[in-house]
Amino acid sequence: MLLSASSLRIIVAVCASSLTLIFVTYEFDLLSVAFRRSSPVSVGVNAPPGSAVGTGTGTTDVTLHNEDDDSDLGYDAAIVYYIQLSRLDSLVQSLSLMQRNIAWKRQWPIILFHDRDFDYELQQKRLFEYMLDLPWSREGALEVQKRVEFIHLDLPFPPGVSPDICIYKPEIFEDRWPGYHQMCHFFAQSIFNHPRITNLTYYMRLDTDSYILEPLCFDPIHRLHTTNRVYAWNHIKPDAWWVTIGMWNFMDAYVRLHPAIEERLAKNKWPWPEGREDWAEKGVKYAGKGTIGVPGYLNNFEVVKLEAFKRPDVMDFVDEIMKNPRRVYSLRWGDGPIRAATVSMFFDLETEVQQVCEMEYWHQGRVKATCECVPDP
Repeated sequence: MLLSASSLRIIVAVCASSLTLIFVTYEFDLLSVAFRRSSPVSVGVNAPPGSAVGTGTGTTDVTLHNEDDDSDLGYDAAIVYYIQLSRLDSLVQSLSLMQRNIAWKRQWPIILFHDRDFDYELQQKRLFEYMLDLPWSREGALEVQKRVEFIHLDLPFPPGVSPDICIYKPEIFEDRWPGYHQMCHFFAQSIFNHPRITNLTYYMRLDTDSYILEPLCFDPIHRLHTTNRVYAWNHIKPDAWWVTIGMWNFMDAYVRLHPAIEERLAKNKWPWPEGREDWAEKGVKYAGKGTIGVPGYLNNFEVVKLEAFKRPDVMDFVDEIMKNPRRVYSLRWGDGPIRAATVSMFFDLETEVQQVCEMEYWHQGRVKATCECVPDP
């Protein structure tokens, strides 16, 4: 990558009390940057084995639907990413595989949320040119180009939280402050009220390093609609205990005030840790080495019915979490465990939720398909 001398600015934050270098970030004036032409991401690092890649671009804040499909499906939807320029290679790969390997019922808009990385038209055009410049990423490029929208996210900090790491120092993932913590807040709560999202029926989320490795014989959004479900997921596992400190006790206290939620969790076989009955009576704080974390969906892939998650009882629970910003912004209660708790607390796992077990998927490791793919009629 070629830089003019004036195009590189180094921002260094130093806490005077400790004289410790906290972070260094580089900001590039993309008007003077020649994008590097790289080969596919190496296998075993950020890319899945044997995968192909691609990406696209479009006009900021413009809704682009498939002009060749004017049929009325009775619902509207979009695919959602939260992107960074530093992950351009991964984004190219994810978009191409997503476009190529899903049997789309309709070519849904692709919404690329970002924090200033793609504010300028030149940056957006470069993303598409980057795809076309690589022979292994051209497939589907024009179709993706028609569908993409770039939307700048202005994510305000809650009261008491400063973007300055010298003023507000998170206890977890200090090296990823503040973008990672803001992303968790956005997908756990704020996305449901975003003006581009709030009037949709469904959204499907992918991360820049989410790769759909093999053809999937149906559209996950359309499948959710035709089966009358509210949430689709691919994989779930317990989060690490040290990124959900206090969350078990919070859930226990909340559920004790809402007996109907207690009943729902029991029906859904929510895996409370042993000894839960002592938490309230004896003031036990369930956390520490040897404990288990709260289950979390790997919601770098998910399909969400917005109406269901905007129900007052559902929003009240998430709002209660956010009343104490430390939970997300310092302790890193992630959107994955918050989503898993929400789904099990308010929905029937057997009749309202479905696993997309047919999908060969990669996100920091391969998740194999565990059931046969049957196309929609």
